[in-house]
Amino acid sequence: MTPEIRRRIHAFRNALVLAADTRSNECFRMGRWQELNAFPHGCCDLASNFLAQYLQDSDPSLKPVIIHLQTTAEFRDEFKSSIESHVITEVHGWFVDLTLNQFAEYKDRVVIDDRTGILGTLRREILG
Repeated sequence: MTPEIRRRIHAFRNALVLAADTRSNECFRMGRWQELNAFPHGCCDLASNFLAQYLQDSDPSLKPVIIHLQTTAEFRDEFKSSIESHVITEVHGWFVDLTLNQFAEYKDRVVIDDRTGILGTLRREILG
């Protein structure tokens, strides 16, 4: 992943934080405001889809893919995970997560990694 795409991803997350924290008066009429208002909690679908659209609008050669991860009780027990359902974005073989830190066991505010990192491993463990 290029440094420019990484910069855009981080800038986009910062914009979401700004919208939720300091510009809420401009966003509260937005259709999915309740999700964004709790950012990063409970808004992985919104954040991932908005990010995918933003990246594609800024560079039409990018073809982001939305990935939904649905866990089972067995997975949560085995891996001591609080994730029940989560949405991430894949961009040219890289997994991007703007909201993983909504779960207590994860601290990074932006996760960008390949198939061998935490998101690739999580995806493999959940999807099998």
